[in-house]
Amino acid sequence: VDETFGNRISAFDILSDGSLGPRRDWAVFGPLSESRNLEEVTATSVVSADGCGLDADGNLWVADALGGPTLLVAEGGEILRRVSLDSPVFACMAGGPDGRDLFLCCAPDFDEERRSATPEATVRLARITTPHGGRP
Repeated sequence: VDETFGNRISAFDILSDGSLGPRRDWAVFGPLSESRNLEEVTATSVVSADGCGLDADGNLWVADALGGPTLLVAEGGEILRRVSLDSPVFACMAGGPDGRDLFLCCAPDFDEERRSATPEATVRLARITTPHGGRP
């Protein structure tokens, strides 16, 4: 689970009865803000993890909603690769014929009212070496 304003990604085991086990840190990028003020929280965000997708090695491609690079992150938080664009990326997922096309969903910002009035979103593509983690 990407915690966009929590500086972390959380994970939960799926138990045999289908319920979720306790939350654990999958990756931590910085301290958890204690503020409820969005400007203060975003000012202290290291990685604002948003949409993500698993690769075949169990790493996550993670979009940074505040305009940072899209990151390939290993469990534990090691950053393995960065893909930088000139626009914020809000979601990403590997796919395509061989699973090695990284689709990057971009928009100038996350202001819903501005984005509804002026559609400026794009989908960009980057080639990656490890395919997606889903079924072919």
